[in-house]
Amino acid sequence: MKGIQILQLDPFPHCAISHPVLNKLSQSTTVTHDGMNRRQWTLYACNSCGGATLTVAHNWPQVSPIQEITDFWPKPEGTP
Repeated sequence: MKGIQILQLDPFPHCAISHPVLNKLSQSTTVTHDGMNRRQWTLYACNSCGGATLTVAHNWPQVSPIQEITDFWPKPEGTP
């Protein structure tokens, strides 16, 4: 998955809708005290149920606006 304006997640963990429209609400970057482990956090909201999901992209370069999402929360039921 790429960090974009509209996220594609199937099914959405809160309402189990297939192919929901998830719009980006906010985005923030964090690093450790020494400037390492850069992560880009993005919050998306579902247009169907109003639920939200948080994604993270690890070690993303500052020059690229589109990043590979490495994890997201919450997970669909039954996913470790």
